[in-house]
Amino acid sequence: MKVGIVLYSPNLFGGGNKLASELISSLAQNGFSVAVCSFHRPIRGRAYPEFFEIEDWYATAEHALLKLNIGKLYRIAFNQYFTLKKLVKKFKPDVIIGADTEPAIMLGQKAKKVMYVHFPTECKTYRHSLRHELYRSLYWWRHYQALRELDAIVSNSEYTKEITYTLWKTSQPEKSRYHVIYPCVDTRKFRRELERQPKVCYVGRIDPDKGIEYAIEAFLKVREELKDIKLEIVGGVKGSPWAEKYYPILASKIRNLDGISLKVDVPEQEIVNTLLTSRCMASFNLEEHFGIVPVEAMASGCPPICADGGGQRETIINGKTGFLVRNIEELAERMRLLLTDDHLFRNMSRQAREHAKQFDKSVFTRKWIRLLETLC
Repeated sequence: MKVGIVLYSPNLFGGGNKLASELISSLAQNGFSVAVCSFHRPIRGRAYPEFFEIEDWYATAEHALLKLNIGKLYRIAFNQYFTLKKLVKKFKPDVIIGADTEPAIMLGQKAKKVMYVHFPTECKTYRHSLRHELYRSLYWWRHYQALRELDAIVSNSEYTKEITYTLWKTSQPEKSRYHVIYPCVDTRKFRRELERQPKVCYVGRIDPDKGIEYAIEAFLKVREELKDIKLEIVGGVKGSPWAEKYYPILASKIRNLDGISLKVDVPEQEIVNTLLTSRCMASFNLEEHFGIVPVEAMASGCPPICADGGGQRETIINGKTGFLVRNIEELAERMRLLLTDDHLFRNMSRQAREHAKQFDKSVFTRKWIRLLETLC
């Protein structure tokens, strides 16, 4: 079976590209022929290694229509649309999967169409000035036309699926076409044992919406009692306009705070080691669509402490594999427990690792293959 994978840009470390890289490698390793359409080709050091395994790559930045770009939505709906059309003509895929892009790119393409939804487009529209609404008006027409053509809509969580169906059901009312396949973690990477330190970590994109400052405030509350503990913040900045803007603000806030370190754009192995040497991972985003880092934390035996909302309710078993909290006070108290109670930490660490197996890459691969075989 031939599969075309579509993403916006591979040169950013984050959930969307992580999903795309795992999907590409899973399909390629199971005998599928894979071609990729994106705006740029991957750059070493800024893209996941799985992207470099694919030779059949169609890049919009090499297309003559590049000069007509007017913002991201139009880049996808028009410029990248023509690149995908080129992929369809030459590669002749049986299925196209929009792994990290918008539905409008699928309009009129001649293949079975699957859209993976990290969060629906409508919920990513932040500005509503007259200028922005005029800009989006033509895009929305293409968007809702494209939804009618989708053969399957796959979401990253039940939380996202319900929101997506509510927003898209007028154009695509067949609920049987809506599915959930959780993003995956290669649990083998986290099976080593390293010495645990009296340390809390935050791992993920350096984004103001991720609740990093909540984790800092909770940590400082606990540090009043436990003087030797540390907070290690490790995350990605490069390629994300929000992270690049927020990073200097965050760095300035923690500059004079003892016990807190900040590392950005580090190799993947350093992220793994951070989780393997921490007693807990902390973040606070009530509207996290799925949250791959809590799953990685569980796979490493590092219990996550996250906001009680979004897709995190589907991944963390509260009080067993991690904690779900509603405010800074609860976040601080759960930190203190995991840093001081060895019996609790050991039990939770063991159960977290076992629970994470449900999100292993092998499970993810089986679900995708089953879906694609059903469609074709």
